Amino acid sequence: KAAYELLASLLQETTTGSQPSNGIDASIVMPSLDQSVPAMVKDSNAAALDAALTFAVLYADYCNGAVSAAQASSIATALYKSSGLSSSRPKTVKLSQALLI
Repeated sequence: KAAYELLASLLQETTTGSQPSNGIDASIVMPSLDQSVPAMVKDSNAAALDAALTFAVLYADYCNGAVSAAQASSIATALYKSSGLSSSRPKTVKLSQALLI
């Protein structure tokens, strides 16, 4: 959970004052971040999953890797295979839906 929160904080620092535009290279935040996001949204710990989804929504709003068809497909597939959409936690479901939209 703490790692996802740290990534979210780093991304927020990078994007302070800017509107979501998918103009940020994710490797500025962490090398190979684009490849890591699909695995993040499959976290089996409920609290960590919420933190991962919060980060993934930020990633989708700001990082240019998120707009590629292949990356969007990887994230959506990972999310469907995880418990995000079927969670009993309303926050998790809401974050999962926000990420898909």
